Amino acid sequence: MSRLMLVMGAAPILAPSIGGLFLAFGSWRPIFWFSAAYAVISATLVWRLLPETLPPERRLRLGPAAMLLRYIAVLRERGFYSHVAMGCAAMFLMFAYVGGSAAVFVGQYGLAPSTFAILFGVNAAGFIVGSQCNPPLLLRFGPRRLVRGACWVVLAAALVMAAQAFLGVPHWLGLLAPVFVMMFASALVLPNAAVGALSRHANQAGAASALMGTLQFTVAGCSGVLLSQLADGTARPMAALILAGALALVLAERLRPAPAAGRAR
Repeated sequence: MSRLMLVMGAAPILAPSIGGLFLAFGSWRPIFWFSAAYAVISATLVWRLLPETLPPERRLRLGPAAMLLRYIAVLRERGFYSHVAMGCAAMFLMFAYVGGSAAVFVGQYGLAPSTFAILFGVNAAGFIVGSQCNPPLLLRFGPRRLVRGACWVVLAAALVMAAQAFLGVPHWLGLLAPVFVMMFASALVLPNAAVGALSRHANQAGAASALMGTLQFTVAGCSGVLLSQLADGTARPMAALILAGALALVLAERLRPAPAAGRAR
C-alpha cells in the first residue's frame, strides 16, 4: 500500500515540476498537447495490455440500487469513515500546497518557473522518502502510534508555515523546511489510512476503494476552489488552508475506533 500511495501521491506532486520545465522552454500550450498525448497512450495501454484479474466465477453484476446500498453499508462503519476522513484531510492540505505554491514561489517571491520546478521536486522528494520509510517505521512503532505521531508532525509543520506566512517571510527558503516535513509525514498517513479504511471490507473492497478515492479527491479538489476565492497574492491563503487540513487530520485521527483487544497498538 505504501508503494501504491507513492505512485498515486507522487504523480500530482511531480506534475507541476514537469509543467515548470515546459514553461522554461516555451509557452503553456505544449503542456496540454503533452497531457493529451499522455492520456491517449495510457488509454491504449490499458485497453490492450491490462487484463481482468478477477476470475469469472467471482464476478458480480450489480445495478445502481445495489451499488448504492453497498456504499451506504460501507459508510456506516466507523472505522471506514474515520480513516477516510484522515485521508481526505491529508489530501486537502497536500493539494492546497500543490494549487497554491506556484502563486507563492513564482508570484510572490519571483522565482523562475525552472527554479520552481526544482523546488517542487525537492518537496516531492519528502513524500517519496516518507512512503519508503513507512514499512520499517510500522514495524518499529505499529500503525496506531505511527499515524498519530505523523498527524501531530503535520500539524506542527502547518503551524510553522502559517506563522511564517502571516508574520511575513523575508525569503522563500523559510517555507521550504516545513513543507518538506509536511510532505514526509503525510506520506506516513495516507497508506495507513487506506489500509485502515479497507481492512474491514475485504468482501466489498472494490466498492470501499472506489468510495474512498472519490471522497478523497473530491475534498482535495475543493482546496483549489477555496484557493481561487481567497487568493490575495501572498502565502496566507495557502498556509491557512494547509493549517485547516492539518487540524482536521488530527481530529479525524482522534475519531478512529480503538484496536481490538489483543491487537498491537
